[in-house]
Formats: sequence, structure tokens, C-alpha cells
Amino acid sequence: MSEVVVQPPGGTPPTPVFFGLRAISSRAIVLRRPSPEGPIIAFGSNSNDSIRTVSRSNTDRFILRGVDGNDTLEGGANNDRLLGGRGSDLLSGGRGRDVVYGESGADRAYGGSEGDLLFGGADNDELFGEQGADALRGEAGNDRLYGGRDNDLLIGGAADDVMLGDQGVDRLRGGDGNDRLYGGSESDRIHGDNGNDIIFGDAGNDLAMGGSGNDQIYGGVGNDRLLGGIGDDIAFGDAGNDTVAGEEGNDRLYGGSGRDAVVGGAGDDVIFGDVSRRGDSGVDGNDRLFGGDGSDRLSGDGGDDLLSGDAGADVLTGGAGRDTFRLGEDSTGNGQLDRILDFTPGEDTIEMSRSLLPGANLGTGQLSAEDFTIVQNINSVTTSPLGQSEVRARVIYEQSTGLVYYYSGNGQSVALFQLQSNLNLSASAFEIF
Repeated sequence: MSEVVVQPPGGTPPTPVFFGLRAISSRAIVLRRPSPEGPIIAFGSNSNDSIRTVSRSNTDRFILRGVDGNDTLEGGANNDRLLGGRGSDLLSGGRGRDVVYGESGADRAYGGSEGDLLFGGADNDELFGEQGADALRGEAGNDRLYGGRDNDLLIGGAADDVMLGDQGVDRLRGGDGNDRLYGGSESDRIHGDNGNDIIFGDAGNDLAMGGSGNDQIYGGVGNDRLLGGIGDDIAFGDAGNDTVAGEEGNDRLYGGSGRDAVVGGAGDDVIFGDVSRRGDSGVDGNDRLFGGDGSDRLSGDGGDDLLSGDAGADVLTGGAGRDTFRLGEDSTGNGQLDRILDFTPGEDTIEMSRSLLPGANLGTGQLSAEDFTIVQNINSVTTSPLGQSEVRARVIYEQSTGLVYYYSGNGQSVALFQLQSNLNLSASAFEIF
């Protein structure tokens, strides 16, 4: 049978230790378990106890229970179980795959060198996974969770938690409360869950999801995917080729540097292709911006960008570069007109879906010169701008207002969108898809 020494701190009264139902008091307590396979069990007292295991064998397994008081429990070389009990405890699993419970009180728990399970319990706890693929759960209280090395799972629970995945491909879930989550050095999966959370992907190609609440999401370095979820969110792709989606709510979305895809989703969103979290334009990228439902504002900034307002009355600004403005099925001419604020003829392009042009005998590709007309004014949307004998369907640009119409050839014109007025526009500005 193996021996284990449970040594109380020097200069203090001996710590009562219970093995089974037998109470033992000694400065150096030698416990023998009844069978080689069973764990060695030690209970503290109602005071501030220190239970430290010193084993001659790495096959010994311990169950250490602090009970009351501010206790210090240290596991051994094998798979131990530590329970802090009541009080603010310090728990260290040591080597092996340990299970550590802080229970009630503001506890500090360390997993050790292998894959451990750490539970904070009630109150405000600090959990450190250290080495190994650990699982940390904060539970109740405002907890701080640190994954350490390897691929960890961090779950905050109730209240306002702070979580750092650190090294490894980590998974973080904030739970309830307004949490702060940091992915760390590799490609992490981060979910804010409920509450108004702040999420930092840090390095790596991260997936960051805000969940419900008004969240702030920062992708950091790498090619990240940021999903705002429910609520009015702010998301910055930062460096890398990112995908940023606001989903539900009135969101503010920033692609940052790189070739980003930014999608507003439902709600009235504000979208920027290249602006950084500092407010400057940063490195120009060729971005793809999609407004989704709602009345959105899209700004491509520098680079050759694609801007699609989708449904709603959207405002599109391409910025520097050769930009493409796409108008699809949702531009219906029902008063929900998109506005393009900085179209540059000969440089930018307008793409229009054939669904916008019913009855037109138009092929795909560049609009032909005979299918395009410039007029100074359209005085009536029910009269052909070219005279009553005109029957050909065409696209019409009204210079005085900047409105672009579709004339179906049956005496009716429908406004599609609006450009600046008095542009030197030609058919080459339009592509049909």
C-alpha cells in the first residue's frame, strides 16, 4: 500500500484530517487507504486549512475537501478531486486530469499540467487552466477565466465575466451578463450569448458571435468572421480579409484593412469598408458591402469595392477606387430609392438586375447605347420622354435631379435610384445581370 503525507503548514496547530469516518490530528499525517485502487480522502476543518499532498507514487488519487474557512488545497501527481467548500480558497490540481470545485467564496483555482475541469461556484472566482486542454466554468459571480496553453473551453455563466483563451484553439461562451471575451493567439470560436458583451478575437482566424444584446466585436489580426446577432452591435473586422455581418438590429460595421465582406442584415445599418476602430481609413481594400433589409448607409472608402444596398432606401458611397454599385430585385421604385452619392463616370459601374426592367428586350452585359437616354426633365411619368410614338424600353437619366428611370415602352416611367445631378453619363456606366 502507498503512503501519502498530508502536511499542515509549519508553526500552526495541526489540521484535522478525516479518512473515512476516523479523525486524525498530527503535524505529519500518514494515511493508508484500505485498497490500492481507492482514492485517499482528506477533509479540512472549520478553520483556514492547508492540505498539501506529498506522494511517493504517481498512481495515488486524492479527494481533498476544504469545508469552512479560507483553505489551500494542493493535489498530487494523479487525477485528483478538490472541493474548496465555504470561504475564499486557493486550489491547485497539480499533475493529472483533475476536477476542481471552488464552491462558495471568492476562490482561485489552478488546473495544473494536464486537461482539467474547473468550476468556480458561487461568488467572484479566478480560474486558471494552465497546461492541457482544460474546461473552465465560472458559474455564479463575476468571474475571471484564463485558459492557458492548449485548446480550452471557457464558459462564463451568470453575471459579468472576463475570459481569455490565451494559447491554443479555444472556445469561449459568455453566458448571461455583460462579458469581456478575448480569444488569444490562435483561431478561436467565441460566443457572447446574452448581455452587452465586448469580444476580441485577437490573433488567428476567429469566429466571433455576439448573440443577444448590444455587443462590440473586434476581429483583430487574421481572416475573421464576425456575427453581431440580435441587438444594435458594433463590429470591426480589423486586419485581414474578414466577413462581418450585423444580422438583426441597427448595427455599425467596419471591415478594416484587407478584402472584407460586410453584410448589414435586418435593421438600419451603417457600413464602412476600410475604416479602422481608430476612425482612420487604414489600408485600402477591395471590399464587398451588403446592406440587407432596412435603410442602410454603406461606405466603401478606398479600393475597388462592391456595394449592394439590398432592400430599403439605402445611401451608398464608394469612395476612392473603381467601385461597383449593385441594384437587385429589392429596388422596386416604390419610393424606397437608393442614393449613390459619389458615382464617377468612366470609373465606377452600376449593375442592374433584369428583374428591374420588366418587358425589356435587354441582354446581359453592358447596356447598349440605343437602350439609354439622357433627358433634362421628365415632366410626367405616364408620357414617353421621347414623344408619344416611342415604344422602345430603355434606361433614362434625368440630369436635373439625378434620378435614373426605367421606361417600359408603354408610356410609363418608374424611378429606380438616384445619382448626382448633371453627370456626363453614358450607357457604358451600366451592366445588366
